[in-house]
Amino acid sequence: MRTLISVNIQVDGNWPTDKELENRNAIISELSDRNLGTFKGAGTGMGSMNFAYEVHDERAAKAEIAKTVFKHLPGYASTTQSTETKASKSMKVANDSAKQQAQSKAAPKFDFGMRM
Repeated sequence: MRTLISVNIQVDGNWPTDKELENRNAIISELSDRNLGTFKGAGTGMGSMNFAYEVHDERAAKAEIAKTVFKHLPGYASTTQSTETKASKSMKVANDSAKQQAQSKAAPKFDFGMRM
């Protein structure tokens, strides 16, 4: 299953400073060097800066992200949001459908006409 993890880091003003952006970009570079997942983009504004990765192991990725954000931006508040990707959802639906078909073939249901 693949998960999109979006990270939002709060800054003091409406826009991050050059130093804050430099640190955010260092976080992204370090996470990419560690093969965290697929980098999906970054942005700024409205008092925050953000970035996102699509990952296989959500729990491990969140731990790695938290450690790396703290290393480069200690004292900054950050939040993460996880969303299952569309590819994962469609794969899950296909897998669930295949399981249901296999179960229906393996265990036929009989109706013996008994009514109460």
